Amino acid sequence: MTSEPGMNHDPSSPPPLLLDSPYVSQQDYANLSLLPSLLPPQAGNVSAGRIYQVPVGFIVLLSIFYGLISLVAVAGNFMVMWIVATSRRMQTVTNFFIANLAVADIIIGLFSIPFQFQAALLQRWVLPEFMCAFCPFVQVLSVNVSIFTLTAIALDRYRAVMSPLKARTTKLRAKFIICGIWTLAVAAALPCALALRVETQVDPHALNLTKPFCHEVGISRSAWRIYNHVLVCLQYFFPLLTICFVYARMGLKLKESKSPGNAQGARDAGILRNKKKVRTRMAHQSVRENSQHYFAHSRLIGHPPLRENQVRGTKEDTSEAGIPSDRLTALIDLLCAVSFSLFASCNCSG
Repeated sequence: MTSEPGMNHDPSSPPPLLLDSPYVSQQDYANLSLLPSLLPPQAGNVSAGRIYQVPVGFIVLLSIFYGLISLVAVAGNFMVMWIVATSRRMQTVTNFFIANLAVADIIIGLFSIPFQFQAALLQRWVLPEFMCAFCPFVQVLSVNVSIFTLTAIALDRYRAVMSPLKARTTKLRAKFIICGIWTLAVAAALPCALALRVETQVDPHALNLTKPFCHEVGISRSAWRIYNHVLVCLQYFFPLLTICFVYARMGLKLKESKSPGNAQGARDAGILRNKKKVRTRMAHQSVRENSQHYFAHSRLIGHPPLRENQVRGTKEDTSEAGIPSDRLTALIDLLCAVSFSLFASCNCSG
């Protein structure tokens, strides 16, 4: 008795994977981490029409998780767009880039996340045929827009930090940059829309079962591989190197420059020192004026005035005593002023 095709698979062996199949594109395995580690044991049962028999509860759980992620992504990014669009105060160059980033994330939440897990679980294309080209195209497009926008934000900040005296990026220029980002993103994602199609092929790794696959048509595998490598460079390596370079340069620039707060503190300290000097000079001038009044009053009432060297001292005396001349002069002036004040008060009382 001959067994039907697809029924002679050994249940003890792992389920056949289609990783080496020439009919499966990367979109069929967008989430390969689910297979086969998270699948239950009965997923290895092979039938004529299905490769994996995934429990309904497992599919429902993944649908809820992916649905929540999509809902939160769409709602949160829509709020960002609404705030930037309705508030004139928020319509800055950086916020324009952030709003553009929100648009790309909304596209991912609407057209990429809801269909991300179906190919990983079923390992065949069950959606309408036009979505075989549309979903990968939209996914690559939105990722390109997000990455290019982040790079544009980094370059705008780099220009503002490294050349602060130059004119900032205007809103009109920011809009032109955003248009250029979308043009480059569409050009980079266009091969997905042109090459991917749904075809029913015999899968030799699934015991000669025929299944619909979404894979590249009309393009060689080597050319498709080169395109994937170029896409990785555009989406990852070039933006990563650019962002790391500009932020490292900005960090070094800010580290070498002095902050305005420190400069203001040094200026305040200098002003305080100048005020102290002015007060000291005013005190010395006041003492000298009181001393002059004392000498004049002494001559009027008949008291012999002090000699000049007794009042102010000389450089020879002060140098021999080891006392600075200016300090000794200030001390003598102070004593004279006090004596004059006491003498004047006694005369007034008498």
